[in-house]
Amino acid sequence: MNEDIKKQIQEVHAWLDKHVQVFVEPQAVTLSDFSVNWDEFSGDFRVALDAVELPFKLRFGLETSGETKFHLPMFHSPLGAPASYAAIELTPKTLAAIKQGLHQAIPRVMAAGSNKLTGQNIEFNTPPQQRLSADVLKSAMARIIQDYSVSISLKKVK
Repeated sequence: MNEDIKKQIQEVHAWLDKHVQVFVEPQAVTLSDFSVNWDEFSGDFRVALDAVELPFKLRFGLETSGETKFHLPMFHSPLGAPASYAAIELTPKTLAAIKQGLHQAIPRVMAAGSNKLTGQNIEFNTPPQQRLSADVLKSAMARIIQDYSVSISLKKVK
């Protein structure tokens, strides 16, 4: 590796050390203030680590597995580096608790692929409303209103 690349890597790492916010593991995480696009099962939500609310919302979207996945805020190409890096650092248990809370809030839909029970072929672009029961969707839409929140104790997270 040439010296210029080594120097840029060191500079990027020093920049990340200075700018990435590192959060200690909380006792609980609380998800709230959901904005949901029910046509796509995507949106965003706020996260509080114990009593400390993160200063930004986390985005989420649907995976081919039928579950939702959230995304951490990112730094894109810091100092011109051809890469993106997470702007925050959370412990694995904290990430698992956020995922658990998101899955409690947003119902899972049928995964993309062939449904062995119905024989129905589910494409990734099959609308989410066609990938779960109307009752489950209606219940989730009624539950996630302005004051909805879900808290997960990290003691209960594996």
